[in-house]
Amino acid sequence: MKLRELIFTGLLGTSLLGGCTGNIIEPESALPGTPGAKPPGATPGTNPGGPASPAGPAGPSEPGMVPAERPNEPAPGVKPPGSAVHCEAEVIAPRVLRRLTNNEIEATIRTAFGLDTVTWKGPSFIPDPASSDGFTNNSDRLTVGDEVAKRIVEAGKDVAEIVTSATQLPRIVPCAAVGGDACATQFVDSVGPKLFRRPLTAAEKERYVALSRKVKAQGGDFKAFVYWATVALIKSPNTVYRSELGEPAAGKFKLTNHEIASALSYAFTGGPPPPELMQLATANRLGTADDVEAAARTLIYAPDGQLRPAFKAQVLRFADQWLGLSPLANINKDKTVFADFSPEVQDALVGEIQAFLSGVLFENKGKPADLLTAPYTYVNATLAKFYGYGQAAGPDFVRAQRPANWGVGLMSQGAILTLAAANNSTSPTKRGHLVRERLLCTVVPPPPKAVAPIPEPTAAQTTRQRYEQIHVAVEECKGCHALMDPIGFGLEKLDGVGRVRTKEGQFDIDDSGVLASTSKGDIKFSGGQALAEALATLPEVSDCMADFASAYTFGLNHTSAACLARQGTEDLRQGKISIVDFFLKMARAESFRVRNP
Repeated sequence: MKLRELIFTGLLGTSLLGGCTGNIIEPESALPGTPGAKPPGATPGTNPGGPASPAGPAGPSEPGMVPAERPNEPAPGVKPPGSAVHCEAEVIAPRVLRRLTNNEIEATIRTAFGLDTVTWKGPSFIPDPASSDGFTNNSDRLTVGDEVAKRIVEAGKDVAEIVTSATQLPRIVPCAAVGGDACATQFVDSVGPKLFRRPLTAAEKERYVALSRKVKAQGGDFKAFVYWATVALIKSPNTVYRSELGEPAAGKFKLTNHEIASALSYAFTGGPPPPELMQLATANRLGTADDVEAAARTLIYAPDGQLRPAFKAQVLRFADQWLGLSPLANINKDKTVFADFSPEVQDALVGEIQAFLSGVLFENKGKPADLLTAPYTYVNATLAKFYGYGQAAGPDFVRAQRPANWGVGLMSQGAILTLAAANNSTSPTKRGHLVRERLLCTVVPPPPKAVAPIPEPTAAQTTRQRYEQIHVAVEECKGCHALMDPIGFGLEKLDGVGRVRTKEGQFDIDDSGVLASTSKGDIKFSGGQALAEALATLPEVSDCMADFASAYTFGLNHTSAACLARQGTEDLRQGKISIVDFFLKMARAESFRVRNP
Protein backbone atom coordinates (compact mmCIF):
# COMPACT_ATOMS: atom_id res chain seq x y z
CA MET A 1 0.00 0.00 0.00
CA LYS A 2 1.25 3.50 -0.79
CA LEU A 3 2.51 5.61 2.11
CA ARG A 4 -0.29 8.11 1.64
CA GLU A 5 -2.91 5.34 1.87
CA LEU A 6 -1.33 4.06 5.08
CA ILE A 7 -1.36 7.54 6.54
CA PHE A 8 -4.98 8.12 5.59
CA THR A 9 -6.36 4.82 6.87
CA GLY A 10 -4.22 4.90 9.96
CA LEU A 11 -4.76 8.50 10.99
CA LEU A 12 -8.06 9.76 9.65
CA GLY A 13 -10.23 6.76 10.30
CA THR A 14 -13.96 6.45 9.57
CA SER A 15 -15.37 9.34 7.61
CA LEU A 16 -18.57 10.91 8.78
CA LEU A 17 -19.68 10.54 5.17
CA GLY A 18 -18.80 6.88 5.05
CA GLY A 19 -16.31 7.19 2.22
CA CYS A 20 -13.22 5.81 4.00
CA THR A 21 -12.23 3.85 7.08
CA GLY A 22 -11.04 5.29 10.38
CA ASN A 23 -11.77 8.47 12.33
CA ILE A 24 -11.84 11.64 10.25
CA ILE A 25 -10.45 14.78 11.87
CA GLU A 26 -13.71 16.46 12.75
CA PRO A 27 -14.54 18.10 16.09
CA GLU A 28 -17.14 16.41 18.25
CA SER A 29 -19.65 19.06 17.22
CA ALA A 30 -19.19 18.35 13.53
CA LEU A 31 -22.32 18.13 11.45
CA PRO A 32 -23.36 14.50 10.94
CA GLY A 33 -23.53 12.89 7.55
CA THR A 34 -23.56 9.15 8.13
CA PRO A 35 -24.71 7.26 5.04
CA GLY A 36 -28.47 7.10 4.97
CA ALA A 37 -28.84 9.02 8.23
CA LYS A 38 -31.17 11.97 8.60
CA PRO A 39 -29.30 15.13 9.71
CA PRO A 40 -30.73 16.56 12.95
CA GLY A 41 -33.30 19.24 12.33
CA ALA A 42 -33.81 18.16 8.75
CA THR A 43 -36.99 16.74 7.32
CA PRO A 44 -36.76 13.03 6.40
CA GLY A 45 -34.94 12.18 3.20
CA THR A 46 -36.55 9.93 0.64
CA ASN A 47 -33.63 9.01 -1.58
CA PRO A 48 -30.36 7.63 -0.18
CA GLY A 49 -28.22 8.89 -3.01
CA GLY A 50 -29.72 6.84 -5.81
CA PRO A 51 -30.29 7.97 -9.39
CA ALA A 52 -32.32 11.06 -10.11
CA SER A 53 -36.08 10.76 -10.13
CA PRO A 54 -37.78 11.90 -13.30
CA ALA A 55 -39.11 15.43 -13.12
CA GLY A 56 -42.74 15.81 -14.07
CA PRO A 57 -43.32 19.44 -15.11
CA ALA A 58 -43.45 18.70 -18.83
CA GLY A 59 -46.65 16.79 -18.22
CA PRO A 60 -47.99 13.37 -17.40
CA SER A 61 -47.81 10.26 -19.51
CA GLU A 62 -50.88 9.70 -21.62
CA PRO A 63 -53.61 9.86 -20.64
CA GLY A 64 -53.28 12.44 -17.87
CA MET A 65 -50.76 10.59 -15.72
CA VAL A 66 -49.12 12.55 -12.91
CA PRO A 67 -46.18 11.65 -10.66
CA ALA A 68 -47.10 9.22 -7.90
CA GLU A 69 -45.46 11.39 -5.25
CA ARG A 70 -47.59 14.30 -4.09
CA PRO A 71 -46.30 17.54 -2.56
CA ASN A 72 -46.42 18.21 1.18
CA GLU A 73 -49.63 19.50 2.70
CA PRO A 74 -50.11 23.29 2.42
CA ALA A 75 -48.54 25.29 5.21
CA PRO A 76 -50.79 27.05 7.76
CA GLY A 77 -52.32 30.21 6.35
CA VAL A 78 -52.51 28.93 2.77
CA LYS A 79 -55.85 29.01 0.99
CA PRO A 80 -56.78 26.57 -1.77
CA PRO A 81 -55.66 27.27 -5.37
CA GLY A 82 -57.90 29.77 -7.10
CA SER A 83 -58.24 32.08 -4.10
CA ALA A 84 -57.61 35.73 -4.89
CA VAL A 85 -55.90 36.19 -1.52
CA HIS A 86 -53.42 33.36 -1.21
CA CYS A 87 -51.56 33.98 2.05
CA GLU A 88 -53.17 35.11 5.28
CA ALA A 89 -49.85 35.30 7.17
CA GLU A 90 -46.17 34.81 6.47
CA VAL A 91 -44.94 31.33 7.29
CA ILE A 92 -41.45 30.63 8.66
CA ALA A 93 -39.51 27.70 7.24
CA PRO A 94 -38.34 24.82 9.45
CA ARG A 95 -34.77 24.25 10.58
CA VAL A 96 -32.92 22.14 8.05
CA LEU A 97 -29.51 20.78 7.31
CA ARG A 98 -29.31 20.92 3.52
CA ARG A 99 -26.84 18.87 1.55
CA LEU A 100 -25.30 21.00 -1.17
CA THR A 101 -26.35 20.19 -4.71
CA ASN A 102 -23.74 18.85 -7.12
CA ASN A 103 -23.39 22.29 -8.68
CA GLU A 104 -23.04 23.94 -5.28
CA ILE A 105 -20.37 21.50 -4.13
CA GLU A 106 -18.41 22.04 -7.33
CA ALA A 107 -18.71 25.83 -7.08
CA THR A 108 -17.58 25.72 -3.45
CA ILE A 109 -14.50 23.65 -4.22
CA ARG A 110 -13.54 25.80 -7.20
CA THR A 111 -13.84 28.95 -5.11
CA ALA A 112 -11.86 27.57 -2.19
CA PHE A 113 -8.89 26.42 -4.29
CA GLY A 114 -9.15 28.82 -7.23
CA LEU A 115 -9.58 26.05 -9.82
CA ASP A 116 -10.86 26.83 -13.31
CA THR A 117 -12.42 24.30 -15.66
CA VAL A 118 -9.12 23.70 -17.41
CA THR A 119 -7.23 22.90 -14.22
CA TRP A 120 -10.04 20.72 -12.88
CA LYS A 121 -12.69 19.24 -15.17
CA GLY A 122 -15.07 18.83 -12.26
CA PRO A 123 -16.48 15.98 -10.17
CA SER A 124 -18.17 12.81 -11.39
CA PHE A 125 -21.33 12.85 -9.31
CA ILE A 126 -24.55 10.91 -9.79
CA PRO A 127 -27.43 13.25 -10.69
CA ASP A 128 -29.19 14.98 -7.84
CA PRO A 129 -32.66 13.44 -7.35
CA ALA A 130 -35.61 15.60 -8.37
CA SER A 131 -38.56 16.33 -6.12
CA SER A 132 -42.19 16.13 -7.19
CA ASP A 133 -41.81 19.79 -8.20
CA GLY A 134 -38.93 18.85 -10.49
CA PHE A 135 -36.35 20.68 -8.36
CA THR A 136 -32.99 19.04 -7.65
CA ASN A 137 -32.23 21.18 -4.58
CA ASN A 138 -35.05 19.90 -2.36
CA SER A 139 -33.79 19.36 1.20
CA ASP A 140 -35.84 16.17 1.58
CA ARG A 141 -34.18 14.53 -1.40
CA LEU A 142 -30.55 15.58 -0.95
CA THR A 143 -29.35 12.85 1.38
CA VAL A 144 -25.92 11.23 1.54
CA GLY A 145 -25.92 7.53 0.82
CA ASP A 146 -22.94 5.27 0.18
CA GLU A 147 -22.63 6.14 -3.51
CA VAL A 148 -22.89 9.89 -2.93
CA ALA A 149 -20.27 9.67 -0.17
CA LYS A 150 -17.99 7.65 -2.42
CA ARG A 151 -18.20 10.20 -5.22
CA ILE A 152 -17.47 13.08 -2.83
CA VAL A 153 -14.36 11.30 -1.58
CA GLU A 154 -13.28 10.66 -5.17
CA ALA A 155 -13.74 14.34 -5.96
CA GLY A 156 -11.68 15.22 -2.89
CA LYS A 157 -8.84 12.97 -4.02
CA ASP A 158 -8.93 14.37 -7.55
CA VAL A 159 -8.70 17.91 -6.19
CA ALA A 160 -5.98 16.88 -3.74
CA GLU A 161 -3.87 15.55 -6.63
CA ILE A 162 -4.19 18.90 -8.38
CA VAL A 163 -3.59 20.96 -5.23
CA THR A 164 -0.35 19.07 -4.49
CA SER A 165 0.91 19.18 -8.08
CA ALA A 166 4.18 20.98 -8.85
CA THR A 167 2.33 23.87 -10.51
CA GLN A 168 -0.50 24.35 -7.98
CA LEU A 169 1.09 23.66 -4.57
CA PRO A 170 3.32 26.78 -4.55
CA ARG A 171 0.31 28.91 -5.54
CA ILE A 172 -2.11 27.49 -3.00
CA VAL A 173 0.41 26.90 -0.18
CA PRO A 174 3.37 29.27 -0.77
CA CYS A 175 5.09 28.08 2.41
CA ALA A 176 4.88 24.36 1.49
CA ALA A 177 8.63 24.09 0.92
CA VAL A 178 9.17 25.06 4.58
CA GLY A 179 6.25 23.17 6.09
CA GLY A 180 5.68 22.93 9.81
CA ASP A 181 2.80 23.95 12.08
CA ALA A 182 2.79 27.57 10.94
CA CYS A 183 2.41 26.58 7.29
CA ALA A 184 -0.23 23.98 8.13
CA THR A 185 -2.15 26.69 10.00
CA GLN A 186 -1.80 29.02 7.03
CA PHE A 187 -3.21 26.38 4.69
CA VAL A 188 -6.18 25.59 6.95
CA ASP A 189 -6.87 29.31 7.52
CA SER A 190 -6.75 29.88 3.77
CA VAL A 191 -9.13 27.20 2.46
CA GLY A 192 -11.06 26.04 5.53
CA PRO A 193 -13.37 29.07 5.93
CA LYS A 194 -14.10 29.08 2.19
CA LEU A 195 -15.22 25.44 2.29
CA PHE A 196 -17.09 25.68 5.62
CA ARG A 197 -18.48 29.18 4.85
CA ARG A 198 -17.56 30.22 8.37
CA PRO A 199 -14.41 30.59 10.49
CA LEU A 200 -13.09 27.35 11.91
CA THR A 201 -13.09 27.00 15.69
CA ALA A 202 -9.76 26.82 17.50
CA ALA A 203 -10.39 23.11 18.21
CA GLU A 204 -11.12 22.41 14.52
CA LYS A 205 -7.96 24.16 13.38
CA GLU A 206 -5.84 22.39 15.95
CA ARG A 207 -7.09 18.97 14.87
CA TYR A 208 -6.23 19.68 11.24
CA VAL A 209 -2.83 21.13 12.14
CA ALA A 210 -2.14 18.15 14.39
CA LEU A 211 -2.56 15.98 11.32
CA SER A 212 0.62 17.48 9.84
CA ARG A 213 2.57 16.27 12.87
CA LYS A 214 1.08 12.78 12.61
CA VAL A 215 1.86 12.62 8.90
CA LYS A 216 5.45 13.61 9.64
CA ALA A 217 5.70 11.00 12.41
CA GLN A 218 4.57 8.34 9.91
CA GLY A 219 7.34 9.35 7.51
CA GLY A 220 5.24 11.56 5.24
CA ASP A 221 6.18 15.00 3.98
CA PHE A 222 4.24 18.25 4.04
CA LYS A 223 2.83 17.54 0.58
CA ALA A 224 1.22 14.37 1.97
CA PHE A 225 -0.37 16.43 4.73
CA VAL A 226 -1.81 18.91 2.20
CA TYR A 227 -3.18 16.01 0.14
CA TRP A 228 -5.05 14.35 3.01
CA ALA A 229 -6.08 17.60 4.66
CA THR A 230 -7.62 18.60 1.32
CA VAL A 231 -9.54 15.32 1.10
CA ALA A 232 -10.68 15.61 4.73
CA LEU A 233 -11.82 19.22 4.32
CA ILE A 234 -13.78 18.50 1.14
CA LYS A 235 -15.52 15.43 2.54
CA SER A 236 -16.30 17.13 5.84
CA PRO A 237 -20.01 17.49 6.62
CA ASN A 238 -19.24 21.16 7.30
CA THR A 239 -18.46 21.46 3.58
CA VAL A 240 -21.09 19.13 2.22
CA TYR A 241 -24.03 20.46 4.25
CA ARG A 242 -25.57 23.92 4.51
CA SER A 243 -26.53 24.58 8.11
CA GLU A 244 -29.83 26.43 8.52
CA LEU A 245 -30.34 25.38 12.12
CA GLY A 246 -29.76 28.63 14.02
CA GLU A 247 -29.53 29.28 17.73
CA PRO A 248 -32.43 29.36 20.26
CA ALA A 249 -34.06 32.79 20.51
CA ALA A 250 -37.53 33.60 21.89
CA GLY A 251 -39.05 30.24 21.08
CA LYS A 252 -37.59 30.12 17.58
CA PHE A 253 -34.10 29.70 16.14
CA LYS A 254 -32.16 32.70 14.94
CA LEU A 255 -29.81 31.89 12.07
CA THR A 256 -26.21 32.91 12.62
CA ASN A 257 -24.79 35.59 10.36
CA HIS A 258 -22.68 33.01 8.55
CA GLU A 259 -25.72 30.78 8.01
CA ILE A 260 -27.54 33.78 6.55
CA ALA A 261 -24.60 34.58 4.28
CA SER A 262 -24.52 31.02 2.96
CA ALA A 263 -28.29 30.89 2.45
CA LEU A 264 -28.22 34.17 0.51
CA SER A 265 -25.26 33.29 -1.66
CA TYR A 266 -26.39 29.82 -2.67
CA ALA A 267 -29.92 31.15 -3.28
CA PHE A 268 -28.92 34.02 -5.54
CA THR A 269 -25.63 32.91 -7.09
CA GLY A 270 -25.50 29.11 -6.78
CA GLY A 271 -22.13 29.34 -5.03
CA PRO A 272 -20.51 30.12 -1.66
CA PRO A 273 -20.44 33.61 -0.13
CA PRO A 274 -17.95 36.03 -1.70
CA PRO A 275 -15.35 37.69 0.60
CA GLU A 276 -17.42 40.86 1.01
CA LEU A 277 -20.43 38.89 2.27
CA MET A 278 -18.24 36.82 4.59
CA GLN A 279 -16.91 40.08 6.04
CA LEU A 280 -20.45 41.30 6.72
CA ALA A 281 -21.22 37.99 8.45
CA THR A 282 -18.09 38.14 10.59
CA ALA A 283 -19.00 41.70 11.60
CA ASN A 284 -22.56 40.57 12.51
CA ARG A 285 -24.09 42.96 10.00
CA LEU A 286 -26.80 40.62 8.66
CA GLY A 287 -29.24 40.83 11.55
CA THR A 288 -32.14 42.81 10.07
CA ALA A 289 -34.35 42.54 7.00
CA ASP A 290 -32.75 45.73 5.65
CA ASP A 291 -29.26 44.24 6.15
CA VAL A 292 -30.19 41.02 4.37
CA GLU A 293 -31.89 42.79 1.48
CA ALA A 294 -28.88 45.07 1.01
CA ALA A 295 -26.57 42.06 0.95
CA ALA A 296 -28.84 40.27 -1.52
CA ARG A 297 -28.82 43.33 -3.77
CA THR A 298 -25.03 43.15 -4.05
CA LEU A 299 -25.32 39.49 -5.08
CA ILE A 300 -27.97 40.25 -7.70
CA TYR A 301 -26.75 43.59 -9.07
CA ALA A 302 -23.24 44.66 -10.05
CA PRO A 303 -22.07 48.20 -9.11
CA ASP A 304 -23.03 49.44 -12.58
CA GLY A 305 -26.64 48.33 -12.01
CA GLN A 306 -26.46 45.33 -14.34
CA LEU A 307 -27.66 41.93 -13.21
CA ARG A 308 -24.78 39.67 -12.31
CA PRO A 309 -24.21 36.62 -14.56
CA ALA A 310 -24.30 34.22 -11.60
CA PHE A 311 -27.74 35.46 -10.58
CA LYS A 312 -29.08 35.22 -14.12
CA ALA A 313 -27.73 31.66 -14.40
CA GLN A 314 -29.45 30.77 -11.12
CA VAL A 315 -32.82 32.15 -12.28
CA LEU A 316 -32.54 30.29 -15.59
CA ARG A 317 -31.68 27.10 -13.69
CA PHE A 318 -34.85 27.60 -11.63
CA ALA A 319 -36.93 28.21 -14.77
CA ASP A 320 -35.50 25.11 -16.45
CA GLN A 321 -36.63 22.91 -13.57
CA TRP A 322 -39.91 24.72 -12.94
CA LEU A 323 -40.91 24.25 -16.58
CA GLY A 324 -39.27 20.82 -16.98
CA LEU A 325 -37.13 21.82 -19.97
CA SER A 326 -34.19 19.45 -19.54
CA PRO A 327 -35.71 16.48 -21.45
CA LEU A 328 -35.91 18.59 -24.62
CA ALA A 329 -32.40 17.64 -25.70
CA ASN A 330 -33.34 13.94 -25.77
CA ILE A 331 -36.89 14.06 -27.03
CA ASN A 332 -37.85 11.96 -30.07
CA LYS A 333 -40.55 12.78 -32.61
CA ASP A 334 -42.11 10.57 -35.26
CA LYS A 335 -40.20 11.39 -38.46
CA THR A 336 -43.17 10.50 -40.63
CA VAL A 337 -45.15 13.28 -38.95
CA PHE A 338 -42.41 15.79 -38.13
CA ALA A 339 -39.86 15.09 -40.88
CA ASP A 340 -37.82 18.27 -40.38
CA PHE A 341 -37.59 18.04 -36.58
CA SER A 342 -33.82 17.59 -36.43
CA PRO A 343 -31.16 17.75 -33.71
CA GLU A 344 -30.32 21.23 -34.98
CA VAL A 345 -33.94 22.27 -34.41
CA GLN A 346 -33.90 20.77 -30.91
CA ASP A 347 -30.78 22.76 -30.04
CA ALA A 348 -32.35 25.88 -31.50
CA LEU A 349 -35.51 25.40 -29.40
CA VAL A 350 -33.34 25.28 -26.27
CA GLY A 351 -31.62 28.47 -27.36
CA GLU A 352 -34.94 30.14 -28.15
CA ILE A 353 -36.52 29.64 -24.75
CA GLN A 354 -33.33 30.64 -22.94
CA ALA A 355 -33.16 33.81 -25.02
CA PHE A 356 -36.89 34.43 -24.47
CA LEU A 357 -36.64 34.02 -20.69
CA SER A 358 -33.54 36.22 -20.59
CA GLY A 359 -35.21 38.87 -22.73
CA VAL A 360 -38.42 39.02 -20.71
CA LEU A 361 -36.95 38.59 -17.23
CA PHE A 362 -33.59 40.34 -17.44
CA GLU A 363 -33.62 42.81 -20.32
CA ASN A 364 -37.22 43.98 -19.91
CA LYS A 365 -37.64 43.31 -16.16
CA GLY A 366 -40.89 41.52 -16.94
CA LYS A 367 -43.76 40.77 -14.61
CA PRO A 368 -45.80 37.55 -14.73
CA ALA A 369 -48.20 39.06 -17.27
CA ASP A 370 -45.25 39.96 -19.51
CA LEU A 371 -43.92 36.41 -19.37
CA LEU A 372 -47.33 35.14 -20.44
CA THR A 373 -48.17 37.71 -23.14
CA ALA A 374 -44.88 38.90 -24.65
CA PRO A 375 -45.64 39.24 -28.40
CA TYR A 376 -42.13 38.33 -29.44
CA THR A 377 -39.65 35.47 -29.33
CA TYR A 378 -36.04 34.89 -30.46
CA VAL A 379 -34.98 32.96 -33.54
CA ASN A 380 -31.76 32.04 -35.28
CA ALA A 381 -31.44 30.98 -38.92
CA THR A 382 -32.47 27.40 -38.10
CA LEU A 383 -35.67 28.44 -36.33
CA ALA A 384 -36.51 31.20 -38.81
CA LYS A 385 -36.60 28.52 -41.50
CA PHE A 386 -38.38 25.97 -39.29
CA TYR A 387 -41.09 28.38 -38.13
CA GLY A 388 -41.29 30.33 -41.35
CA TYR A 389 -40.89 33.80 -39.82
CA GLY A 390 -38.20 36.10 -38.45
CA GLN A 391 -34.99 37.45 -39.96
CA ALA A 392 -31.85 35.70 -38.76
CA ALA A 393 -28.78 34.92 -40.82
CA GLY A 394 -26.70 32.75 -38.51
CA PRO A 395 -26.55 30.90 -35.20
CA ASP A 396 -27.17 33.99 -33.06
CA PHE A 397 -30.67 34.58 -31.73
CA VAL A 398 -32.44 37.80 -32.63
CA ARG A 399 -35.74 39.15 -31.44
CA ALA A 400 -38.67 38.49 -33.77
CA GLN A 401 -42.28 39.61 -33.52
CA ARG A 402 -44.67 36.66 -33.46
CA PRO A 403 -47.07 36.59 -36.44
CA ALA A 404 -50.80 37.01 -35.86
CA ASN A 405 -52.58 33.89 -34.61
CA TRP A 406 -49.27 32.24 -33.64
CA GLY A 407 -49.87 32.71 -29.92
CA VAL A 408 -47.87 34.82 -27.51
CA GLY A 409 -45.66 34.41 -24.48
CA LEU A 410 -44.47 31.38 -22.58
CA MET A 411 -47.16 28.90 -23.61
CA SER A 412 -46.43 29.48 -27.32
CA GLN A 413 -42.73 28.68 -27.02
CA GLY A 414 -41.65 25.85 -29.30
CA ALA A 415 -39.80 24.13 -26.48
CA ILE A 416 -42.88 24.06 -24.24
CA LEU A 417 -45.19 22.88 -27.03
CA THR A 418 -42.73 20.19 -28.17
CA LEU A 419 -42.34 18.76 -24.67
CA ALA A 420 -46.04 18.91 -23.80
CA ALA A 421 -47.03 16.77 -26.77
CA ALA A 422 -47.02 13.19 -28.00
CA ASN A 423 -44.34 12.00 -30.40
CA ASN A 424 -46.76 11.98 -33.34
CA SER A 425 -49.34 14.64 -32.40
CA THR A 426 -50.22 17.32 -29.91
CA SER A 427 -51.47 16.48 -26.43
CA PRO A 428 -54.22 18.70 -24.99
CA THR A 429 -53.87 16.82 -21.71
CA LYS A 430 -50.16 17.45 -21.30
CA ARG A 431 -50.51 21.10 -22.24
CA GLY A 432 -53.44 21.59 -19.91
CA HIS A 433 -51.65 19.71 -17.15
CA LEU A 434 -48.64 22.00 -17.47
CA VAL A 435 -50.83 25.09 -17.12
CA ARG A 436 -52.72 23.58 -14.19
CA GLU A 437 -49.75 22.48 -12.11
CA ARG A 438 -47.05 24.99 -13.11
CA LEU A 439 -49.07 28.18 -13.60
CA LEU A 440 -52.15 27.65 -11.44
CA CYS A 441 -50.71 25.38 -8.72
CA THR A 442 -53.70 23.05 -8.97
CA VAL A 443 -52.98 19.57 -7.62
CA VAL A 444 -54.39 17.21 -10.24
CA PRO A 445 -55.10 13.77 -8.74
CA PRO A 446 -53.70 10.66 -10.41
CA PRO A 447 -55.95 8.86 -12.90
CA PRO A 448 -57.83 5.63 -12.22
CA LYS A 449 -55.75 2.47 -12.45
CA ALA A 450 -57.44 1.21 -15.60
CA VAL A 451 -57.85 3.87 -18.27
CA ALA A 452 -58.22 3.19 -21.98
CA PRO A 453 -55.43 4.73 -24.08
CA ILE A 454 -56.11 7.63 -26.41
CA PRO A 455 -56.81 6.28 -29.93
CA GLU A 456 -53.93 6.66 -32.38
CA PRO A 457 -54.21 9.54 -34.90
CA THR A 458 -56.10 8.78 -38.08
CA ALA A 459 -57.36 10.84 -40.99
CA ALA A 460 -60.91 10.31 -39.79
CA GLN A 461 -60.66 12.25 -36.50
CA THR A 462 -59.11 15.39 -35.08
CA THR A 463 -57.01 15.32 -31.94
CA ARG A 464 -59.84 17.02 -30.10
CA GLN A 465 -62.25 14.26 -31.10
CA ARG A 466 -59.83 11.52 -30.07
CA TYR A 467 -59.39 13.04 -26.60
CA GLU A 468 -63.04 13.79 -26.06
CA GLN A 469 -63.85 10.18 -27.00
CA ILE A 470 -62.14 8.97 -23.84
CA HIS A 471 -61.79 11.92 -21.48
CA VAL A 472 -65.32 13.29 -21.80
CA ALA A 473 -67.26 10.10 -22.46
CA VAL A 474 -65.72 8.02 -19.63
CA GLU A 475 -67.19 8.95 -16.25
CA GLU A 476 -64.00 8.19 -14.28
CA CYS A 477 -61.97 10.53 -16.49
CA LYS A 478 -64.06 13.57 -17.24
CA GLY A 479 -63.84 15.27 -13.84
CA CYS A 480 -60.08 15.78 -13.84
CA HIS A 481 -59.71 16.13 -17.59
CA ALA A 482 -62.27 18.95 -17.58
CA LEU A 483 -59.56 20.91 -15.75
CA MET A 484 -56.86 20.12 -18.32
CA ASP A 485 -58.02 19.18 -21.82
CA PRO A 486 -60.11 22.32 -22.53
CA ILE A 487 -56.97 24.40 -21.85
CA GLY A 488 -54.96 22.31 -24.28
CA PHE A 489 -57.68 22.50 -26.93
CA GLY A 490 -57.04 26.24 -27.10
CA LEU A 491 -53.49 25.54 -28.30
CA GLU A 492 -54.48 23.11 -31.06
CA LYS A 493 -53.48 25.51 -33.85
CA LEU A 494 -49.89 25.08 -32.69
CA ASP A 495 -48.70 21.61 -33.63
CA GLY A 496 -46.59 19.08 -31.73
CA VAL A 497 -43.38 21.02 -32.41
CA GLY A 498 -44.74 24.54 -32.02
CA ARG A 499 -45.60 25.50 -35.59
CA VAL A 500 -48.87 27.11 -36.63
CA ARG A 501 -51.49 25.14 -38.55
CA THR A 502 -55.05 25.96 -39.56
CA LYS A 503 -56.19 22.45 -40.46
CA GLU A 504 -55.62 18.98 -39.08
CA GLY A 505 -55.78 16.80 -42.14
CA GLN A 506 -59.04 17.65 -43.88
CA PHE A 507 -60.65 19.27 -40.84
CA ASP A 508 -60.68 22.86 -39.67
CA ILE A 509 -59.29 23.16 -36.15
CA ASP A 510 -61.54 24.15 -33.26
CA ASP A 511 -59.30 25.96 -30.79
CA SER A 512 -62.00 27.10 -28.39
CA GLY A 513 -61.22 26.29 -24.78
CA VAL A 514 -62.15 26.83 -21.16
CA LEU A 515 -60.09 27.74 -18.11
CA ALA A 516 -62.25 26.10 -15.49
CA SER A 517 -62.46 26.67 -11.73
CA THR A 518 -60.37 29.83 -11.50
CA SER A 519 -60.73 32.70 -9.05
CA LYS A 520 -62.74 34.41 -11.81
CA GLY A 521 -64.89 31.39 -12.54
CA ASP A 522 -64.84 29.46 -15.81
CA ILE A 523 -63.20 31.54 -18.54
CA LYS A 524 -64.00 30.71 -22.17
CA PHE A 525 -61.42 31.63 -24.81
CA SER A 526 -60.28 30.84 -28.36
CA GLY A 527 -56.64 30.41 -29.30
CA GLY A 528 -53.26 30.70 -27.66
CA GLN A 529 -53.23 34.48 -27.36
CA ALA A 530 -56.60 34.58 -25.64
CA LEU A 531 -55.44 31.81 -23.26
CA ALA A 532 -52.34 33.84 -22.37
CA GLU A 533 -54.35 37.00 -21.82
CA ALA A 534 -56.81 35.16 -19.59
CA LEU A 535 -54.03 33.64 -17.50
CA ALA A 536 -52.39 37.06 -17.16
CA THR A 537 -55.48 38.39 -15.36
CA LEU A 538 -55.56 35.66 -12.71
CA PRO A 539 -53.97 36.50 -9.34
CA GLU A 540 -53.33 32.83 -8.65
CA VAL A 541 -50.87 32.69 -11.56
CA SER A 542 -48.48 35.21 -10.01
CA ASP A 543 -49.02 33.53 -6.63
CA CYS A 544 -48.11 30.19 -8.18
CA MET A 545 -44.94 31.57 -9.75
CA ALA A 546 -43.99 33.03 -6.36
CA ASP A 547 -44.65 29.69 -4.66
CA PHE A 548 -42.36 27.80 -7.02
CA ALA A 549 -39.63 30.45 -6.78
CA SER A 550 -39.84 30.30 -2.98
CA ALA A 551 -39.73 26.50 -3.07
CA TYR A 552 -36.56 26.58 -5.17
CA THR A 553 -34.97 29.19 -2.92
CA PHE A 554 -35.70 27.44 0.38
CA GLY A 555 -35.43 23.83 -0.78
CA LEU A 556 -39.05 22.89 0.01
CA ASN A 557 -42.08 21.68 -1.93
CA HIS A 558 -44.10 24.55 -3.40
CA THR A 559 -47.11 23.89 -1.19
CA SER A 560 -44.94 24.22 1.92
CA ALA A 561 -43.19 27.33 0.52
CA ALA A 562 -46.40 29.12 -0.45
CA CYS A 563 -46.33 31.84 2.22
CA LEU A 564 -42.63 32.19 2.99
CA ALA A 565 -42.41 35.50 1.12
CA ARG A 566 -45.87 36.97 1.75
CA GLN A 567 -45.13 40.64 1.04
CA GLY A 568 -43.20 39.87 -2.12
CA THR A 569 -46.01 37.59 -3.31
CA GLU A 570 -48.60 40.32 -2.75
CA ASP A 571 -46.46 42.90 -4.56
CA LEU A 572 -45.97 40.52 -7.48
CA ARG A 573 -49.72 39.83 -7.65
CA GLN A 574 -50.51 43.55 -7.68
CA GLY A 575 -48.00 44.22 -10.45
CA LYS A 576 -45.78 46.40 -8.26
CA ILE A 577 -42.57 44.46 -8.90
CA SER A 578 -40.94 42.39 -11.62
CA ILE A 579 -40.15 38.70 -11.33
CA VAL A 580 -36.46 39.53 -10.86
CA ASP A 581 -37.27 41.96 -8.06
CA PHE A 582 -39.46 39.31 -6.43
CA PHE A 583 -36.25 37.36 -5.85
CA LEU A 584 -34.76 40.45 -4.21
CA LYS A 585 -37.91 40.98 -2.15
CA MET A 586 -37.65 37.38 -1.00
CA ALA A 587 -34.48 38.31 0.87
CA ARG A 588 -36.67 40.19 3.37
CA ALA A 589 -38.52 37.01 4.29
CA GLU A 590 -38.16 36.02 7.93
CA SER A 591 -36.97 32.60 6.87
CA PHE A 592 -33.63 34.10 5.82
CA ARG A 593 -33.11 35.14 9.46
CA VAL A 594 -35.30 32.95 11.70
CA ARG A 595 -36.48 29.34 11.65
CA ASN A 596 -39.22 27.43 13.39
CA PRO A 597 -38.29 24.56 15.71
